[in-house]
Amino acid sequence: MQPLYLAASEQGALPELRRVIVAYGNQIAMEPTLQQSLARIFGGRPAAAVAAAAPPSAAAPEGPAGGRALAQRAWEIWTRAQDALRRGDWATYGAEQKRLEETLRALTQGQR
Repeated sequence: MQPLYLAASEQGALPELRRVIVAYGNQIAMEPTLQQSLARIFGGRPAAAVAAAAPPSAAAPEGPAGGRALAQRAWEIWTRAQDALRRGDWATYGAEQKRLEETLRALTQGQR
């Protein structure tokens, strides 16, 4: 997952998030939000309920359902990180980013 930014304007504004690129196996999506990119890859919409992230030591589920579960977990972690960012809670944001990294690593390792 890689954010795509446009250059800031002359007034010194911050770059603006325009698209989120998600790659899973040999599928790639580039949509305005992470949720939309995940939906394009996995079909449908992620569940509205936010479940607690599994500990990093938990085994990654196998198969397509496991990939969907990991993608859902990544979405939930990203949502919590964005909430922390809006609150200026940098410690929580950092912890969630670490969880997101671990989840995405497990997701990509399942494709090998």
